[in-house]
Amino acid sequence: MPNDLIEYPSLGPRTFVMLLLRWSAGVILSAVVLFIAVTGLYYYLGENYPAMWQRALGMGAVIFTGIVLLTIMIAWLEYRHYSINLTETSLEVRRGVLSVIVNGVAYRRIRDLVTTRSLIERIMGVSTLCINLIGDAEEATPAYKPTLILPSLDRRTADRLHSELAARIGSLGGVS
Repeated sequence: MPNDLIEYPSLGPRTFVMLLLRWSAGVILSAVVLFIAVTGLYYYLGENYPAMWQRALGMGAVIFTGIVLLTIMIAWLEYRHYSINLTETSLEVRRGVLSVIVNGVAYRRIRDLVTTRSLIERIMGVSTLCINLIGDAEEATPAYKPTLILPSLDRRTADRLHSELAARIGSLGGVS
């Protein structure tokens, strides 16, 4: 491993919480669907079949618990497979569970760095790092700006990564 390699293998527990919140929309949707299904079953069966109603309610609880656990597992896997490495010549970002995406960007292609923090991100203590890239002449349209976005980074990790990237870009004579 070269001396110039900086790895960000753990992005912090706040990153995991933000990834979990992103996946929780599916949990909320499934809760609504299950509630509608169980309520419809209750009105269809009526109070004449209490054993069947209790089984349906129990089955709904089991299904909902399974969906919650699946959501937590997916968020955890996404968190564990999200890594950032700064090599001697480039930034490498690896994300994904089933479909792994590896983005490698040479420092000389980085135009500027922008760190953003929405209200929710400030509350959670995370940041989004936007890395604007120098594109080809054909790509330079107002609608398309080549950008690499690193969402939900722990604030300290994002600040450290921003500083390190700015120093590396500055050493190449680029914008810092």
